[in-house]
Amino acid sequence: MQIYDVIIIGSGPSGIMCSVQIKNKKVLLLEANTTLGGKIKVSGGGRCNVTNNKEIEPFLKNVVKNNKFLYSTFQNMPPQDLINFFEKNNVKLKEEDNNRIFPEENTSQAIINYFIGEIHKSNNINFKTDYLVESIIHENNQFIINDQYKATEVVFATGGITYPHLSQKDIGHRLLGDLGHKTTDLVPAESPLISNDSIITDRTFQGITLIDSQIEVFINQKKKYKFDGNNVLFTHFGITGPLALKSSHHIKEALNNQKKVKVRVIPGEHIPKKMQDIFNETGYIDINIVDIKGFNTAFLTNGGIKVKEVENKTFKSKIQDNLYIIGEVLDINAYTGGFNIALCLSEGYTCGQYINTSIPTE
Repeated sequence: MQIYDVIIIGSGPSGIMCSVQIKNKKVLLLEANTTLGGKIKVSGGGRCNVTNNKEIEPFLKNVVKNNKFLYSTFQNMPPQDLINFFEKNNVKLKEEDNNRIFPEENTSQAIINYFIGEIHKSNNINFKTDYLVESIIHENNQFIINDQYKATEVVFATGGITYPHLSQKDIGHRLLGDLGHKTTDLVPAESPLISNDSIITDRTFQGITLIDSQIEVFINQKKKYKFDGNNVLFTHFGITGPLALKSSHHIKEALNNQKKVKVRVIPGEHIPKKMQDIFNETGYIDINIVDIKGFNTAFLTNGGIKVKEVENKTFKSKIQDNLYIIGEVLDINAYTGGFNIALCLSEGYTCGQYINTSIPTE
């Protein structure tokens, strides 16, 4: 059996960031897919929207679930420090609309290459790809993984259950359950909206985008949420685009509680000719929403390991000694726009920095 000080399960943004922060311990990074950093690769449409250049308070307003849990890690690695982190390591970044930050090279591979380069330069990090963790037990103050690897400390960075070709469904949640942790309900988030209204089903406006528009969300006829300053795209099943994705978290919760939901789409200044007549009378379109798209289409998982079971300053488990939990496997989610990946990177940084100097509990 091969022995390490720390084993990190998952090489998405939180896991791979955590690994390169640990300098004084022998680390094994395990990845179920064939390459490291798969979730980084597909983020931001393949360009990696690495963070959002907002100050901490407005940034955290874009975290729709358990944002208070993140204050400590954002003191360690706020968005501006994350930008500086990559810039100092020769990963040039650029700012686009709505404060979104991307690699100057316009590809997520620039971020992945940095991390892989750091791993190859290190003398303490090993990694194994195409390796699925199927079992973990804790005995004699050691974690044993697949009866093959042993370590004193283990980090779960297994992610959510979106992107089925990259995720291993809920195996991370289930293994953490074996170690005593509880998982909230897992539902899709940041997902397109589904409607059976004739304006959708007749496909007259399929493929049309309304630029710089607004969406107002009505729950049981009362206006509850408003999202603006971005695009709405009409599809054959409903609507999508940044505003629809943002609203989906709130809409799914309302629908799960048997409430009626409609969205009011208010166009920007430039209305496509094909839609001008429909907006002339009221200036908006009301669309009834019956559901949101599932995990095959969703960008994020809403739900995960309960954050009350994890220390927010270190990401140590409160249930199991020498266990750490970071990234999307936790019950945290935010809007799209660089917020989620920045959360994962910040958590990985905080956790790795702590592990680097920690003395495991005996």
